[in-house]
Amino acid sequence: MPANSPPLPSDPPRPSASSAVKLFIRASGCALCHEALRLAPEGAEIHDVETLDGLSEFAFHGGATTVPMLVVGDTAYLAEAAVAYLIEEHKR
Repeated sequence: MPANSPPLPSDPPRPSASSAVKLFIRASGCALCHEALRLAPEGAEIHDVETLDGLSEFAFHGGATTVPMLVVGDTAYLAEAAVAYLIEEHKR
């Protein structure tokens, strides 16, 4: 999975029981991370990239340096796109 976020489609893929939703954050003070965490759907896997496990999972999904990163199925959203996706989900 590339580290670059695709543009947010007008109708992005929605989380389902068959698609894992993972949110990668930096818990120590990233403002976007805190907003993404606040908006995260119930049941999302939350990973702190400041831990070894969180950083390993982040790297596995193609993360480089930008957090938050939201993974829905096979699609990754970085930084502002991750928060925008979560805001759109809350509007539905």
